[in-house]
Amino acid sequence: MINTTIDSIIFPNIKICQPDKKSGFRFGSDSIVLSYFSRIKPNSFVADVGSGSGIIATLIASFYDANV
Repeated sequence: MINTTIDSIIFPNIKICQPDKKSGFRFGSDSIVLSYFSRIKPNSFVADVGSGSGIIATLIASFYDANV
């Protein structure tokens, strides 16, 4: 069984469930920076395929009010 943590990042209403440090990959600060500097136009439609944890898609939707 994989142990998970529920972490709040950037905005208090965004919570990400991810494996604990011993059980698997956890996203890093590079994912947060990449999503912030992606420069998406508001109300754009964005496809995020094979993204792993979904953190980049979640933050793009929050930062830019995009449809992911």
